[in-house]
Amino acid sequence: MNSLDTAQMLFDSVMPDYKKVPELMEEISSEWNDLEGTLKEVLEKITELHFRFERIHPFEDGNGRTGRMILNRQLINIGLLPIALDKISKYRCCFKVYEHKKDVSLLMRLICKSELEAMQRVKELQSKYKEAYS
Repeated sequence: MNSLDTAQMLFDSVMPDYKKVPELMEEISSEWNDLEGTLKEVLEKITELHFRFERIHPFEDGNGRTGRMILNRQLINIGLLPIALDKISKYRCCFKVYEHKKDVSLLMRLICKSELEAMQRVKELQSKYKEAYS
């Protein structure tokens, strides 16, 4: 399965014309650099930008991995932990909801749940570390 096939699995509509990709990437890039607001507002914007990046699909291959890496970089930038979105079927379902309703809440909840799981893993590692080195 190639990258375009994967993109079509995530979105029902046609991907943007390749000639528009630089302009579309410039738009979301400037928005990535201007994230402001409450934690909830910033998470909503990060989630929306993730959908938009995946929709633009700027590369022949690796768009999903790149998009998740950018998402994690943004989470780190706002003081949160990187996350693993390992429930692929739930992740893909979020794209269908966004495509039809422009609703970011499903993916945002998945991100927040994954963030809480990451925090729990850090707490467990902290306990093991203290136990080993105290």
